[in-house]
Amino acid sequence: MISAIVAVAKNGVIGKSNSLPWYLPADLKHFSAVTKGHDIIVGQVTYDSIVARIGHGLPGRSNIVLTRDPTYTSEFAKVVSSLDDAIAASKGDEVFIIGGSQIYALASDLIQRWYITEVDADIDGDVMLRGFDKNEFTETTRESHMSDDKNQYNYDFVIYERK
Repeated sequence: MISAIVAVAKNGVIGKSNSLPWYLPADLKHFSAVTKGHDIIVGQVTYDSIVARIGHGLPGRSNIVLTRDPTYTSEFAKVVSSLDDAIAASKGDEVFIIGGSQIYALASDLIQRWYITEVDADIDGDVMLRGFDKNEFTETTRESHMSDDKNQYNYDFVIYERK
C-alpha cells in the first residue's frame, strides 16, 4: 500500500524556507511512530533539508530519494529518478510518501491512505499541500489534541482512506 504522511495548516501550508513552519514535538513523535520500520519516498529538496537538520537520513527507515538530478548521490539513501523506480525499490506492505509538495502531487493517484496532522492555525509559508483531494477519501480516524506548553497549536491526527 502506498500512503502519504504530512502536517498541514488550515490554509494548506506545509512548509516555509525548506523547513516546517511550526514546532510540534507531538507531530514529530507521531510521524516517527507511523513511519518507523517502513520505506519512505522523499523528494530531494525535502531530503536535503532533513540531512541538513539531523546530519543523515531518517533512521529506522529505508530512505528512497526521488530526484531529477542524474548526478545526485547520498550515502544514507537509495537515489532514483522516477516514481516507478521508487515504488519498485520499496519493500514491505506499506510505503510512505513524506514530501515535498511536488512528490505528493506526483503520487496522488497512487496514494491509498493519508496520515494528516491537521494544524488548527493559518500559518505563513511558501509551500502548499498538493495532491490531496478530500472528496476522494473517507475520514476513518481522528484524534484531537489541544495546544500545551510544548505544542503551540491545537492539532488533529487524521487518517483518510481512498473511497
